[in-house]
Amino acid sequence: MLCPRCENKPETFEHVIADCQALASARAGQSEEIFDISLESLIWAEHKKAWDLMKCLISFISLNKLNFPGNMDVFPFTRASQIQS
Repeated sequence: MLCPRCENKPETFEHVIADCQALASARAGQSEEIFDISLESLIWAEHKKAWDLMKCLISFISLNKLNFPGNMDVFPFTRASQIQS
């Protein structure tokens, strides 16, 4: 299923967090480390920097109301008008 936010790519969690063009302005100015959710990512390590990155990712998800999947048109799922820029 296509991402309902950008309607360009399949809706995966990784796409929504790291690649979705509809969220590019929300990601702007933030460290790319926050949005790296690969298995090798620092975010999964067990130390303070990893915890700080995870808190930033959680904040990004919460601030932008990025419930997943976002293809349902009722609260609490994301609608394009709710994205913080």
